[in-house]
Amino acid sequence: YTCCIERPILIGRPSPARHAMFAVVKEAMAAMLAAFVPGGPLGAVDTAHRQVLDAAGYGTHRYTACGYSLGATFRPSWMDVPPMIYAGNPLILEPGMVFFPHAMLGDSDSGLAFGLGDSVVVTETGFESLSQLPLDWIRRDDVIGGITASLEAANEAACHVACTDEAMVIVAFLHCALAG
Repeated sequence: YTCCIERPILIGRPSPARHAMFAVVKEAMAAMLAAFVPGGPLGAVDTAHRQVLDAAGYGTHRYTACGYSLGATFRPSWMDVPPMIYAGNPLILEPGMVFFPHAMLGDSDSGLAFGLGDSVVVTETGFESLSQLPLDWIRRDDVIGGITASLEAANEAACHVACTDEAMVIVAFLHCALAG
């Protein structure tokens, strides 16, 4: 089966500003994932997203939704909406539902962007990630599924390039085949 994920692929040394964005986005993803509680409202996931990013001073740089449901769809648009993950969405989370939550920042002041995302299924007790990759940086020479993530492979996988003067971080939406 396949899933979509969003990870930063390093092709150089990130700046302190990029490290700061990474820390906040990673914290937001942790809060969002903890909000996938069966019986709870889907909107709680975006509420957790907003609380972390707003508290860190990124309220004007976050998106108004932080993910969507996944179904029997494939690239280039694997979105199976509705439902979108937005604050106030009253949809009740049930085991078996599959979502792609993502925390993305587009800082127009600095020209930097950053994001993390994961495909998850709601379980009886919370959620399960459909990826074996951690919510972390991927370095150019890391091995992903036995294939070296060279710069060329990163460019092929990338749908969105987040490079400014740093020219070293690619935020990739990867369509990964998983052994199941």
